Amino acid sequence: MRFYSYKKILNLILLITLSVNFTILSQEINIEKYLKYIRNGDVKKARLGLRMFRTSNPDNPAVIYMDALLTENGKDALEKYRTVFINFPNNQYADDALHKVFLYYYSLGYYKTAENYLQMLKKNYPNSPLIEKININIPDEITQTVENRKTVNPENEKTSIKFTVQAGAFINKNNAVKLSKEFESNGLSSKISEKDVGGTILNIVTVGNFSSKSNADELLWVLKKDYNINGRIKQLK
Repeated sequence: MRFYSYKKILNLILLITLSVNFTILSQEINIEKYLKYIRNGDVKKARLGLRMFRTSNPDNPAVIYMDALLTENGKDALEKYRTVFINFPNNQYADDALHKVFLYYYSLGYYKTAENYLQMLKKNYPNSPLIEKININIPDEITQTVENRKTVNPENEKTSIKFTVQAGAFINKNNAVKLSKEFESNGLSSKISEKDVGGTILNIVTVGNFSSKSNADELLWVLKKDYNINGRIKQLK
């Protein structure tokens, strides 16, 4: 009889522990103050807040979302955004995380992939205010490539066609500036330009200026090997 009572107590403690852990994981954490820091370019204060949240509750979706915003590597940031809207679809930041993945692929020119994420946003979050901001037409990748080729004068093709490599697209301009300066410190010419995508300003980092696509291809290999960046060749008009 004593053993049975002791077992009941253990089960009760286990249930309480699981309940507390679940509550901690699922509770909303207020990160709005730190999001304002990010929007205002005060990344240091935002990182201090992230460090605090990581210590107390690293698996909370709001913390993962904030972590993604502060992640400079685009590929790593994408995975964190995906974690938010896939594992925590009802979280208040899930639609924005999905929206940022759409923006990333659109800015790189991967329009078919971007279209898939846009449709997912419309289906899963039909009331999201972010949908109204997307007033852009997604072009067909193949059609756009053909149109670009038609604008080239065959007689001057070797001298008139210029290429550059797009290395990143950032909402936070500080991240774009940091990457651009890193390229320049290593002897690579770099440029930052702004692109309005559905009301959101993206800071596009490009590297190099080439007269032939083959030379641009070589830079793609360098970016992948030395910077772990999957770049994309862009034709300059």
